[in-house]
Amino acid sequence: MIENELKYVLNQSVPERYLEHHCGFPAMICQGYLPGKGRLRSKTTESGSIFYFTYKLSVEETVFEIEKKISINEFETMWEHTSRRLMKLRYLYMDAEVQWDIDIFLQNEVRYFVMAEAEMPEQMIAPPRIPTFLEDIMLYPVPRSRSREFTSGKLSNPEYAAQMLTTIQYP
Repeated sequence: MIENELKYVLNQSVPERYLEHHCGFPAMICQGYLPGKGRLRSKTTESGSIFYFTYKLSVEETVFEIEKKISINEFETMWEHTSRRLMKLRYLYMDAEVQWDIDIFLQNEVRYFVMAEAEMPEQMIAPPRIPTFLEDIMLYPVPRSRSREFTSGKLSNPEYAAQMLTTIQYP
């Protein structure tokens, strides 16, 4: 699948109950990066856990993403080989063809970065609209030219995330 997303940095102190009101309860995401371009992710909701292996490859301006469900045994075996591990709460909001993922990055259960991603069909350039509840808490729409600065892999480092906040709040 071809990845087509835009990112938006949100107010860092948005209450979780505000997001729950609009999106429902979040999933807990645990993610780690394997040597090369592979990634492991567990997604836990009230109905249980699902485990994924993802491979991403950038070719010119296009990012190809292949994601496969894996067993808990496969996940646990490969997890010990991951680096740049992160945890985040993920809220999901569907708006027509656009899936909004709102992530609260956590370290030791304390938030350090909040961002939304609009995942769009391949041909879409931008979402037709930004949901009002997100517009109200948006700090910075990340231009496509800067999107690689705001990947989860890079934001897995809280110091890096704090530096990114200073570049957008105090340019």
